[in-house]
Amino acid sequence: MILAVDPGLATCGWAIVTPGSGRIRALGVLVQDRDDRYEVSTCRIRRANEQARVLAELVRVHGVTAIAAEAITLGGPLPVKLAMSVGLHLSWGVITAVAVERELELLEVPPKVWQHAVQPGRKKIDYGSLEASMGEHVGPQVGAQLLAIPKADRNHALDACGIGMLAALRPHEATRIIRRKAET
Repeated sequence: MILAVDPGLATCGWAIVTPGSGRIRALGVLVQDRDDRYEVSTCRIRRANEQARVLAELVRVHGVTAIAAEAITLGGPLPVKLAMSVGLHLSWGVITAVAVERELELLEVPPKVWQHAVQPGRKKIDYGSLEASMGEHVGPQVGAQLLAIPKADRNHALDACGIGMLAALRPHEATRIIRRKAET
């Protein structure tokens, strides 16, 4: 199984995807709001720790052998880029640590690569049509999981699905960051 991740410290989308078929077995979003009781740096560490716990549990429960995560790209004005950068880099650190600790393969998938594979010819993802076009890869139980996610956060789960589908169906288009220990 592949654990596909749309990284982010505040909002992290995830999907469990079957290699070869691209079938999505489970999905969700980990949303962690800033806790004003703590200093910013302490709050970030607490969120990173919780993210590590959740991702490790998904690996254990679903028999994951590889993690595929979206590459870090930043857009927008400089203050937005800087604010996003901290959370994305911490999240990638968590993902890498889980892969290393569990001896999993780690793949990086550039955003535009999976987006063009899933929706060819579009410059920007249309999440409504993405959700509709994923029907053949999502069974009724997973469809219900997706609809249970608040609409404002649903795109993170959909991103994870797209990342996982690319890693499952076109692994040669992902960059291998870490090989499984058995492959080295």
